[in-house]
Amino acid sequence: MPKRWSTTILIILSGIALLVWSRVIYASPTDSGKPEVEVDVLDIGQGDAIFIKLPNGDQALVDGGPNDAVLNEIGRRMPPFDRKIEHIVLTHPHADHLSGLVKVIEQYEVGDILETDVGYSSATFKRWQDDVKSKNVPVHLARQGQTYDWGGGVSFEVLWPDKSFSGVEDNATDGAAMNSTSVIGRIRFGETGFMLTGDAEEGPQASLCDTMDAAKLKSQVLKIAHHGSSGGNAECFLQKVAPKTAVISVGKDNKYNHPHAETLELLSRFAIEVLRTDQRGTIEFVLDGTAVQKR
Repeated sequence: MPKRWSTTILIILSGIALLVWSRVIYASPTDSGKPEVEVDVLDIGQGDAIFIKLPNGDQALVDGGPNDAVLNEIGRRMPPFDRKIEHIVLTHPHADHLSGLVKVIEQYEVGDILETDVGYSSATFKRWQDDVKSKNVPVHLARQGQTYDWGGGVSFEVLWPDKSFSGVEDNATDGAAMNSTSVIGRIRFGETGFMLTGDAEEGPQASLCDTMDAAKLKSQVLKIAHHGSSGGNAECFLQKVAPKTAVISVGKDNKYNHPHAETLELLSRFAIEVLRTDQRGTIEFVLDGTAVQKR
């Protein structure tokens, strides 16, 4: 075999070995030997972006924030040379949740996407739809009762919406209606749960209170809806989820004055620990199947 071919093959094999070992290292179990799920509520300003590292080395991303800040955040958390995010969830197409995902799908391979079928008249959403179609990414439409297996014993349970939004087109002047279409889902790993709410405020939450047992909602951590807006949390939902910790993804000194005092007072009344990205930066959690720890 010519020397140049031997060198080429060696480089290729070395690259493959580096990729495999980097994924093994990034998928390492905890010190106790248990597999773990890492859930990071990213500090990306006024918006939502939640990065999930699965026990098998795969990654998931729920929303992408308002700009390309998400690229730096996930770049710090993914193995070198890994350019694939296996699962993306778009809770709803408002720009503070979607814009960063457009940057992500243009720079990473994406395994599949979970979103609703609501329409939205924005250039960013049109660009997202065009990119998804051009890259042939499989799209699943979120509906209450679905459970998606993300591997390694981790599932994503869709709790909301409870209907199709096909034919419904919202616009930028009717933000409250769009918020109510947000995907609400629970990351489930063993006995641990992490509740994600997008911007779904009191209406959807109250509906879940009426139709679901507490066992289907209970989670150790709750990502507060709509960045802690006023009236964004139904008391019955807090009671059934019964979180020990609430996370608010919010930009520092934002023009909306999020989180509102009303929300903070409600969480205080329920004796729920509150962590905010505007105060702490990115907030990292580890689920080992029996407990949730802040990293």
